[in-house]
Formats: sequence, structure tokens, C-alpha cells
Amino acid sequence: MGVAIYGNYGGPILAFPTSCGDESEMEGQSMIRTLSPYIEQGRIRIFCINGVQSDSFNNKGAHPFHRSWMQAQYDAYVANEVFPFIDSQCQTPGIGIATLGASLGAYHAANT
Repeated sequence: MGVAIYGNYGGPILAFPTSCGDESEMEGQSMIRTLSPYIEQGRIRIFCINGVQSDSFNNKGAHPFHRSWMQAQYDAYVANEVFPFIDSQCQTPGIGIATLGASLGAYHAANT
């Protein structure tokens, strides 16, 4: 899965895409440009990841068990791969990671 990183240092923020977005959505919607003063000052570092909404919640053709299984796999990916990756990039194990998202991304941000 793709990860877009903005900034070289600063407090890490994990950004989840909307139900139809991907890791480039924050830049495409001008969020990165809006936050660029904070990114350039080293106050924040943003990590944007892709989602699996089309394979989980939004996959109406799949059995509900499969959709929930795909979501569980995504949750495990975030916990077991994304968080350790952010730790290693920040060179601070256990650093607090803020989350953000809109639409279905807000669900992920609130439940991560």
C-alpha cells in the first residue's frame, strides 16, 4: 500500500483517505498546501496512507463476513506496519501519533 510523507520532522500525523480517496488525496484536495507553513517549520510531519474501502465497507458485492475480514486486515496493517514505520521514520519509538480523516477516513482516525 502506498504512503505519502510530507515533511522531514515534526509531530507525526497519520491521515486516512475518504471513502473514495487514496494516499494522494490530501495533496489533491490542497490540505498539504494549506498546512505547508507548519510542515516547512518542522512542527508537523504528515503520513498519508491508502485505504481498503472498495474491498471492505463499500464492497456491496461481497459477503458481509468478507467485508469485515478485509477491514480487520486493514486495521492490523495500520497497527503492525504503519505505526512501526512512522516510529522508525521519526526515530522515536512510541511517539504519539495524531490521526485525521474526513468521511470514512474520520471513522478510521477515531477508531485507530
